[in-house]
Amino acid sequence: MKKTTQRKSEVFYKEKVLLEKVKLIAENDGISREELIKEYQALCKSYEKLLKEAKLITKIGDKLHIKLNGVNKQLQIRTDEIEKVNKELYDNNSILQDTIDQLIKIKISKKAGSIALVIAAVLFVVSEVFLDPVIEEMVGDNGGYFSLLFKGILALSLKPIDFLVEKFLQRKY
Repeated sequence: MKKTTQRKSEVFYKEKVLLEKVKLIAENDGISREELIKEYQALCKSYEKLLKEAKLITKIGDKLHIKLNGVNKQLQIRTDEIEKVNKELYDNNSILQDTIDQLIKIKISKKAGSIALVIAAVLFVVSEVFLDPVIEEMVGDNGGYFSLLFKGILALSLKPIDFLVEKFLQRKY
């Protein structure tokens, strides 16, 4: 049972059986003319059926090939669109990352400026409360000039202090 099922499930099983039958008839010298004509007509019918099936299969194959080409073109168009969108996303991501980096720098700079200003205010108060009386006592009447000089140095050191605080904060981020 399995051998028969296997043979019938083969591709072109009927055609192979017909071919073997035709070969046997061709080798048979004792076949009558009527029997030969009958077998010839059966062969013609089988050939006609096979030709129709081949035409149908070819037609279906051609249609499927055309559809496949169309799908491939659409797929290529979609692939190109996806590549374009990916490039735009990459470019926008780069711009966004640059903007974020700039915002972080601005935030750090503002924070550093605020910290430097607090440090300067504390140093100014320390200078007014503690250093000015000591300088005036040591130098006398010219103590105001030394005090003013110290405050000028303090004012000029604001930018370097701001720079150092900013560098310190950048290391944190």
